[in-house]
Amino acid sequence: MKKFFSMLVMVLLMISLAGCSKSMNYVIGNEPSFVGTVEVVTDEYVLVNVNDDDAIYSDHPNIQVSLDVELKDSYLDLSSGDEIVVYYDGSIIDEKAETVYAITLRTPANRETQ
Repeated sequence: MKKFFSMLVMVLLMISLAGCSKSMNYVIGNEPSFVGTVEVVTDEYVLVNVNDDDAIYSDHPNIQVSLDVELKDSYLDLSSGDEIVVYYDGSIIDEKAETVYAITLRTPANRETQ
């Protein structure tokens, strides 16, 4: 009987933890975001020039955005010139957005096709 209750508790714990992650729809509808153009791409981050009509532009015209993104279905095949939307926790420290929930592609850069 004790083994049954232990298993039941573990299953309930796993179910409750699975419900904690945010969906892309939730993030897009509820988290702060900004729009900008990718300037530099590295393995760990992208440097984004924030669009001048975005609310945070006056305080943060350029932001280093972490590619350690919470939602793995984010668009991460980024190239210089791509216009992206970054969904984050609302905190920009030293021109860096470290807690990034998602990145979506708004307008791709012109890429040559072969």
